Amino acid sequence: MGISSRGGMTQEGLAEALQEAGIDLERITIAKLESGHRPFVKLDELLALSLVLHVSPIDLLVPKDLDEKQPYRITPKITARVAQVRDWTRGDSYLLTTYKGKTTMAVNPKGPPTAADIAAFIQWMPDDRGREVMQRWLTEQQEEEDR
Repeated sequence: MGISSRGGMTQEGLAEALQEAGIDLERITIAKLESGHRPFVKLDELLALSLVLHVSPIDLLVPKDLDEKQPYRITPKITARVAQVRDWTRGDSYLLTTYKGKTTMAVNPKGPPTAADIAAFIQWMPDDRGREVMQRWLTEQQEEEDR
């Protein structure tokens, strides 16, 4: 299913709605996005698509019909589980990625995340969300130790 049909629009209708929002995408560009012949979306395009389709950006980035445990391609060489990508994109968690068959934290490609890695990750977050992410990590560490 293409992005235009998810919003109940034709490709032409979506192009017109985007143009009204200030994003100049032609119908052919939308067709290329839907077919994968244009494998990227600029940030302003993503936000405009979300606006005119009445959907959050995360639901365009990581569609809800994907299996939570399946790998999701973040870059050509790095994947992570769909559920983790959703949490990371929302800012609710750090991201464990798979690179060359090894699971690591995005900010520490050498191994599992440490307390220092989590502290570095949450320094950019509002305090309340940072505390939640750190608490989630501490709980996960405790559960690991209990196993």
